[in-house]
Amino acid sequence: MKKVFINHIFFRLISPPIYGVLAYLMVLMANDSISQLEENFFTQEVWICIGVTYLLFEGMRITILLLDRFLPAQQNLTSRIVVQLLINVVLSIVISTAVFSIYFAYVIGYSSFQTELIILASIFIVSSILYNLLYIGFLYLNIQNSAIFEKENVERKTLEYRLRTFNNEINPDLLYGSLETLISLLYRSAEDSETFIDHLSHIYRYVLDNRRNEFVDLKLELDAAKHLLYVLNEKHDGLIQFEFEIDAEDHQRQIMTGALISLIEYIVNSSIIAKNQPLKIICYLEWDEEYLVLEKTLNDRLLIDGNIKDRFDNVQEAYAFFTDKPVMEVKAYNESFIKVPLLSFKEEEVLID
Repeated sequence: MKKVFINHIFFRLISPPIYGVLAYLMVLMANDSISQLEENFFTQEVWICIGVTYLLFEGMRITILLLDRFLPAQQNLTSRIVVQLLINVVLSIVISTAVFSIYFAYVIGYSSFQTELIILASIFIVSSILYNLLYIGFLYLNIQNSAIFEKENVERKTLEYRLRTFNNEINPDLLYGSLETLISLLYRSAEDSETFIDHLSHIYRYVLDNRRNEFVDLKLELDAAKHLLYVLNEKHDGLIQFEFEIDAEDHQRQIMTGALISLIEYIVNSSIIAKNQPLKIICYLEWDEEYLVLEKTLNDRLLIDGNIKDRFDNVQEAYAFFTDKPVMEVKAYNESFIKVPLLSFKEEEVLID
């Protein structure tokens, strides 16, 4: 709250003298002595009014700071406004009454000054209300702006997620790599080239058909993964094996669109694949079918390209947008495990709402 105007040093120094003079003018008007302004303007009553204004403004500022700590406006704005107004009105009565009573009784020597005291207390009560209304207006605008900023932040994150998803859908690395493989196949066999194109088209057809679906059935993702592995195996001479141990009834479980494809690409591109060290990926469910697990022998490359690592990071961030369940990568006992949360229809509805 350091940026609030009431805490600004210039406001604290300049506003009490200005308002103190205005308060003195209001006292003269209330006593029908405005004609005496010229001869009485620089009397000690002006300085008393300025001093009272300073004490009142500082007292209200401290009250607001304490309320910001113990009764934040974000929790209950109505209660905060009522409590703040009541406390500061009482504070204005106490400060103005105490200071002017001392002034009238001990400085001037008045024995009866109830009328003057009521007028002065009333003026500073109005001052207190105006001060608090000004602050409440600023506070309300700040809350509104914070809500707008939060909404824009959510929209920005959504847009970033959409952009990451779009990037995953297009995946230029896979496309260019597949075209290079296709060029070499054209010199070898037209039939093999046609089969390769068919598998590649299945992958992009699946991506395009489901580009508006945030989650799809596990079966659809597994089918797309099989086409992807055929395409990747052409480049790696059939050294990639993929086995899945998932019952048919679990094929209806939900997985984020493109997650399995992205993770398989990540595994393949980050692993050493050779004739004496083929890559075997086993896919199964774990933890009461809450997670899909991709298991492989730990044979990572010494240096993994940043774009490859981004594939895994993008899946992690995209899942974090929908659920608290994390996408995990665990490496232990010469094995590597990637665990992807699966969502039921009920969970998905709750999360989207």
